[in-house]
Amino acid sequence: MKNRNKLGDRQQGCIEPVIGGKVYDYYNGVLSSEEVRGFERHLVRCHHCEKVILELDHALAVLNDEQGVDSASAGDPSSGIKAVERKAARKTKR
Repeated sequence: MKNRNKLGDRQQGCIEPVIGGKVYDYYNGVLSSEEVRGFERHLVRCHHCEKVILELDHALAVLNDEQGVDSASAGDPSSGIKAVERKAARKTKR
């Protein structure tokens, strides 16, 4: 029963909506370096924001693929996947 509640909590939404509200600014690379650090600390704990970033990366990849754009030449918005990879790396170091 506890596992079900934890999964349900993940689907509820952002754990800190004020910080999570910056997810698109983070993804688009318009946050200051201090805001990026704060958002990445948030990202370590917030599965909702992690999911949003992964969905944005997926959507961008699909759009680029449909338009025949090489992802290497398409630019790197703010590298949402890299942020999620950094999150995983931080978790494994603990």
